[in-house]
Amino acid sequence: MEEKLVRRATPDDARWIVELSERVQAALTATGSLQQIGPLPIGQVQQAINAGAAYILERAGQPLGSVLIDALPNDSPLREDWKVQTFPLLSGFCTL
Repeated sequence: MEEKLVRRATPDDARWIVELSERVQAALTATGSLQQIGPLPIGQVQQAINAGAAYILERAGQPLGSVLIDALPNDSPLREDWKVQTFPLLSGFCTL
């Protein structure tokens, strides 16, 4: 089995991420789902990439998926609801 790699997205990945979000949205809509996840605006994707908050999963150099992450603000009520713990030595990192 070929090894999979997770890496930070680069500016060259932006268009692929947007196109992936378009394909996923089309598949959701085709199955009758009311979920709305895309298409992602290119500016949002570029901003996430520039912030180091966009990742690509790939195998043999071919992208398989992507994720954009947003920090959970310290004052978010979700921190308590989800029992999120912040690591003091790793500012900005948390775990569920």
